[in-house]
Amino acid sequence: MKKAYFLSVLIWCLLVLAACGKTDEEPHYYEIRVESGQLEEAEKDQFLMGRQYYQGEPVSILAEPSADQGAGCIDVYVRPMGGDKKLLLRGVSENYRSGGWFLDEKGRCFIRGATGITRLDADGKLLYHSKTEGMVRDICCLEGGRIILMTGKDSILSFWELEPDTGQIARIDKATMQFGKGGYAYIGAGGENLMLLDGDGFWRIDLKKGTKEPALTFTGTAYTLAEGTPTDFRIDGSKAEILWDEGRLERLEWVDITGKKEIITVRGTVRGWLKRQAALFNQSNDIYYVVIEEPGEGVSGSDFRAETGLKLASGKGADIICANAVADVPGLIEKGVFADLAPLMEASGIREEEYSQVAFDAWREDEKIYGFTPGMEIQDYVLDKEILNGREVLTIENLVDFMLEFEGDRVFMARAGGDEIMEYFMKGSEDLWGMVDWESGSCDFSGELFAQMLRAAKRYAADERYQYPAIVSMRYCSGFYLLDNEMKRNQVHLGVFFDDGHYAFTGSGVGDAMGINAGAEHVEGAWEFLAFLMGEEAQSLIDYRDHAFPVNRAAFESLIQYELEECKATTEIIHDGVVYTIPANKRHGQEFTEEQAEEFRLLFAETRSIPYRTKPLRDIIKEETAYYFDGAKSMEDVIAVIENKIQLYLDEHKTGSM
Repeated sequence: MKKAYFLSVLIWCLLVLAACGKTDEEPHYYEIRVESGQLEEAEKDQFLMGRQYYQGEPVSILAEPSADQGAGCIDVYVRPMGGDKKLLLRGVSENYRSGGWFLDEKGRCFIRGATGITRLDADGKLLYHSKTEGMVRDICCLEGGRIILMTGKDSILSFWELEPDTGQIARIDKATMQFGKGGYAYIGAGGENLMLLDGDGFWRIDLKKGTKEPALTFTGTAYTLAEGTPTDFRIDGSKAEILWDEGRLERLEWVDITGKKEIITVRGTVRGWLKRQAALFNQSNDIYYVVIEEPGEGVSGSDFRAETGLKLASGKGADIICANAVADVPGLIEKGVFADLAPLMEASGIREEEYSQVAFDAWREDEKIYGFTPGMEIQDYVLDKEILNGREVLTIENLVDFMLEFEGDRVFMARAGGDEIMEYFMKGSEDLWGMVDWESGSCDFSGELFAQMLRAAKRYAADERYQYPAIVSMRYCSGFYLLDNEMKRNQVHLGVFFDDGHYAFTGSGVGDAMGINAGAEHVEGAWEFLAFLMGEEAQSLIDYRDHAFPVNRAAFESLIQYELEECKATTEIIHDGVVYTIPANKRHGQEFTEEQAEEFRLLFAETRSIPYRTKPLRDIIKEETAYYFDGAKSMEDVIAVIENKIQLYLDEHKTGSM
């Protein structure tokens, strides 16, 4: 029997006061103290059929081949954490061996499944199977014996009450709601009240009104649910416990630590890596701790960005701002909202050559660096050779000409409309292929290149021609195991056209840039956290399996070396009496070779960021060209409107050297 272990981890977080029942106008800051214990694993010949709280303690429901009932039968046991197994049912048909078992407070056995709920009697025989609308995603027993089922279909959660003796199921009409953050939800008992757990935290569900209110929230915190499936949970005041499918028992406690450290706020929708690094930073730093300001329940992305803009305009706002928290990065940089990181980097001994160019180029003005991009999410394009007819693609002009010369019926990319093709043509150039003069604040879209782009985009739009094959395909990076949609013999690398060539580019997510609010209260602390994120240790923890890579050169190379070493290991298997030696760490059906390592080193060196400065101009082009592609306006009229709108933008944003 494994000895339960406990690991204390300190995670600092910001909680909305209403979630804790407080009435103060100012928010309080909390520490979530986390302890982890472990239920015993299933032993040899045992099958795990469920984990839950039963009669006040965490238990595992286990099945073993029946000792005296013959083949095809199992005996079912309950084993509490740290205790011995107890027989629950003997001689149950192995047809009921599944992972969906549940016991109510009286010890009655239920099995949830794809089509409904099954109950077995005290002898392990079928009592009933009641069908439900949609898969039974979870079940719980409230204090007093009420059994609640939760089903999910088309992103909608519905709740039902099960009459345990008869199997009758009654829908609780008003209790219908959307899936929460993360696209998952789990239910549990809070005394006589139903509780729900999702990526935002714990909620109290009012089944009569069909409403939910926060009990203990993760929103705005450095805490994130781990990978895996919670099988049960319970809440007691400011404490919560989560029981996971692999047997881990996670104990959480919210402790008020307001005023004990200087608070660094990061505003944006962030991924697990950044939250994990905030937690590690908070554990190791005696002066500062980081909290995350994310959109709350029901707050749209546009409203969240608008609120950020209002705060920044008033000289306030978070210490660190993520790209997805603002609508107009160029305008904010122009107004001096973001601090220049270059002097801070120099003072800290951080050199650009130690990083991919993606790290600092996203928000850059000459020698001034206004943002840091912590990870690369590499994306790329490939082109069908048939379009080239034996020639090479060297420039954007060549590509457009070749597309117009080609006589076959093709589309540019699957489902890409004309406006999206124009976005591809324009997005890599800092001056939109010479059509914008930033220094003089002027523009000219009357040239032949822009007209040719419009013709090509209209001809290759997939709006009404989706059945034709595409000439361009996107490749996403899948860890260190090449790019999916690997180039075929009839394809060549295309990438995105930048002013000095065509290269792969980085997407969003971990790849979102972030900058320091120049008017922040704690610029020093904000920089200390950004410098922490730039370090090799934090960078090496970026989860490249989620399509992201470190921008720190040393961390990137360390991961390459790790993968190469892993793939040198071998193991033996026996098939039909023959011993085969195979790679022990073959992943995605592939080995990782030195040749592939070199391909990724080249990607690291050449991957670019899409220029942020031209985004408002590209948005104008995308919006106005739609009228041309729809046939509502002529090419000449559309070009005139685009030129007029972009000139107005340039007039409003003249900065000389911007």
